[in-house]
Amino acid sequence: MLMRLFLCVIDKYRIFWKLQILALQKKVMKNTRKTDAERNEKVLQAAYNAWMSAGQMRRNMERNKNFTYGSQWGDIVKDQSGNLTTEYNMLIASGKEPITNNLMRQLVKSVVGRFRSMIKDEAQDEEEASIKDFNLLDELDSRSLEEFLISGSCIQRVEQDF
Repeated sequence: MLMRLFLCVIDKYRIFWKLQILALQKKVMKNTRKTDAERNEKVLQAAYNAWMSAGQMRRNMERNKNFTYGSQWGDIVKDQSGNLTTEYNMLIASGKEPITNNLMRQLVKSVVGRFRSMIKDEAQDEEEASIKDFNLLDELDSRSLEEFLISGSCIQRVEQDF
């Protein structure tokens, strides 16, 4: 069930980025009479806009990663006097010691460890096994699953060169 959800989310983001690329290609092809410099500038602007539109998603992913790896008290908040500070510093200033019991990291490690053991148990032919070993595909898949569990999304670049 978890793997189906993982693959479904990956497919959703692949479709999203494919649509972004198709829209970008249509814009470029629409203006074929323009000079190369003008087209390059438009492509660069479209790439910049695509990057900026995913900014909130990247911030959320980073925050989730911080929570998982033990930095739960790093959010910026306003104290009583209106100054910006971290939650950790605000609690220390009020005389309280922040306590962290990180359950998320242990859960992520357990799921990724189980995934790795399932990969090793799979039967493979020699050619497939040598390709996977050469490209470290098992490690890439494990890290991708870890990223998905932490942030809710996993983005990869997959290509075939022959």
